[in-house]
Amino acid sequence: MRLKVFQKYVNNEELTHIDERLYQLSGAISLIKKYDERKTRLRDIIHGNENYTFDTLSKKSTDL
Repeated sequence: MRLKVFQKYVNNEELTHIDERLYQLSGAISLIKKYDERKTRLRDIIHGNENYTFDTLSKKSTDL
């Protein structure tokens, strides 16, 4: 039985690219998070979601 010796391969360029991409995505998430309107309080969750008519949704979309 032969034992194989494995060497750890680290591609610094690839790791740097991944790190840069994660940083960009983190920034994008931070910007988008400002517009997140999810209800997180227990009282809001129990109350449930609001129901909208098509006209109301259309009006909300033009207000953005």
